[in-house]
Amino acid sequence: MVKYVGVDWAYRAAQWCALGAGGEIVGEGRIAADRDGLTRLVFELGDEVEACLEMMSGALWVRDQLAACGWQVEVADARKVKTVAPLEAKTDKVDACLLAELCRRRLVPALWLPPLDERELRERLRRRIHLVRLRTSAKARIAGLQTQWGVRVSLHRLRRPDGMALLERRDACGLASFGRRVPGSDRFPRRPPRTTRPRAEALRARRPARSAAGHDPRHRRAARPDDCSRDR
Repeated sequence: MVKYVGVDWAYRAAQWCALGAGGEIVGEGRIAADRDGLTRLVFELGDEVEACLEMMSGALWVRDQLAACGWQVEVADARKVKTVAPLEAKTDKVDACLLAELCRRRLVPALWLPPLDERELRERLRRRIHLVRLRTSAKARIAGLQTQWGVRVSLHRLRRPDGMALLERRDACGLASFGRRVPGSDRFPRRPPRTTRPRAEALRARRPARSAAGHDPRHRRAARPDDCSRDR
């Protein structure tokens, strides 16, 4: 018998719910959000399973692991799931049952998942874009420092071994000192143990208790109808 499983994946634990062909709950529980938890879930439910989980960080890895065990797994768009079935009470258990019901009724707003080689290429491109942005930011920072101190040296010339020496010869304001390493900068003072650190209560000055309004209740005066001093 085919089972329809909804998995609400999280960072530390995952809630799952399994439904039968008629919509009855045949099993539910909570597993660890790692490889051992998925193995335990596969051993408990078997391989004739159609599963669904929402798109989040790690959803592609979960989908690959369950598909390798013979499961038919779909990754749903989280925004469209809320549109298809809005819920008043949103908990992990309710979300897992909702995903299982959408899977049973063939109403899963599934996403297209790229293959593994294409995902690897995308990750490399994202990494390259990140490095290009860092390089552009560093170039702009160097050009800004040179303009601030009235120095004009090309970046190609600064990459040479005598680039810092060239700055020292042309710079009269100490711009080349920004690139030098401060002696002893790698020696940071160690944090004292928790038992030797003074408590915050000992450093805080003792003040009398005040009301929420910030006034001493002993000096509070009741307002009178003929008191016009407040309106002045």
